[in-house]
Amino acid sequence: MSRGDLGSRDKRSFFPVKEAFVSHKTYQAYSHRLDRKDDLTSVIYVAECMRKEIYDPNLIFKLQIYTTLYGPSDLDNLPTCQTSFALGFQTEYQRDMLVSNSDKILCIDSTHKTNQYDFYLINLIVPDKYGKCCPVAHFITYYLDVNTMICLFSSLKIKIPDLNVNCIMTDDD
Repeated sequence: MSRGDLGSRDKRSFFPVKEAFVSHKTYQAYSHRLDRKDDLTSVIYVAECMRKEIYDPNLIFKLQIYTTLYGPSDLDNLPTCQTSFALGFQTEYQRDMLVSNSDKILCIDSTHKTNQYDFYLINLIVPDKYGKCCPVAHFITYYLDVNTMICLFSSLKIKIPDLNVNCIMTDDD
């Protein structure tokens, strides 16, 4: 956990200093004073904070029962719209890596409902200049059907309209 704006994405360096972190003792003191927020409030807060950054990393954000808050509203037109949840994000660095390396291969990997809400985590990965995996976008969603995937990927295409992907590899899920 970082202190002040020392950990903000636009002021981050690869060598954090000790002063940038909040001690465990301080964290415990604050956590006892704060009311416990539910997960919905926490997710909304994080999405709002990301939206206020210099580069808005939000690709799509839709809560269950509600209409899409950010990104294309295609999910609102699906039969599963009332139970559909989607959160997609991509940092500026990840966008740049995707644009510069999508001419090689784009790998798509998803988890299999490994959390208490049975949401899927979809990671998009490209190889960097050294051949190592570099995550370039992330989606959390309740459904993994073809229509939902089209909506998620269209949010990426809207953010990067001139994206040109050469080849896609999945894990057959």
